[in-house]
Amino acid sequence: TSGGSTIIVGFDSDTEDWSTPVWNTALARIGEDALQVAGGASSTLTDIALDLSVFSDADFMSLAYNADAAIGNIVIRFSTDDTNYYEYSFAAATGYEIKSMGKSAFTATGTPDWAGIASITVSATGTGNAVFDGIRAEDADTISTDYALVARSVLPVPKAKSADTEMDIEYALEITI
Repeated sequence: TSGGSTIIVGFDSDTEDWSTPVWNTALARIGEDALQVAGGASSTLTDIALDLSVFSDADFMSLAYNADAAIGNIVIRFSTDDTNYYEYSFAAATGYEIKSMGKSAFTATGTPDWAGIASITVSATGTGNAVFDGIRAEDADTISTDYALVARSVLPVPKAKSADTEMDIEYALEITI
């Protein structure tokens, strides 16, 4: 079963009950506000029931965040309970960033279960502030027509194709970004 790409949390003060929240409206890009965590502190979203087992080890998570230069590392933890969790830690980049990490890159402590995630914790080391804007699960190994590139070109002279032969037509596709 595929999970389909989906937003896991939006760090939204109206819909999510994070512990010890400080809401930042100036740096939020995904919603109206984002969760600000001081270096050396953490915040936890509890009483959730997430089944992330629908995402394979080939899939990945993306974290949108903004960190001060004084932030050292950022840590994301998906917990089944207090002693069983998946955790990923990385050196924070300064400014607004989107960090992607493979689901298989998370380190398991105890015997956590991706099918029974009951809480999410975000934390930061250092002395500045980290502002968390969103976590998204990306289904990388399932083909989706939402992300397909379709092109069409009308030939100046029509080509005739008989039913018993295969025909490939190649043409250049110019893209300006």
